[in-house]
Amino acid sequence: MLLRLAAARLRVGGRLVFLLPVPAECAAPALPPSDCLVLESASRHAVSARMHRYLLTLRKAREASAADVGEARVLEAAAGEGGGAGGGTA
Repeated sequence: MLLRLAAARLRVGGRLVFLLPVPAECAAPALPPSDCLVLESASRHAVSARMHRYLLTLRKAREASAADVGEARVLEAAAGEGGGAGGGTA
């Protein structure tokens, strides 16, 4: 969901940076294929003996397809109706 929203909302050249926790024995994370987001960097950090985390940076290389943009709008609408974190009102 995060990658779809980034593909639809970031401008070309914009970056998405996030942390991805993984078990220590896990190899490099497999990200879903994207036609417009390119992996710029991935650095591994040990959090504990059992857990590590990757700091991932993806750059938007070109505009998203119409299907990606449409799907992101559906996801945003669902989140706005209380379907996602932070979607509710206080």
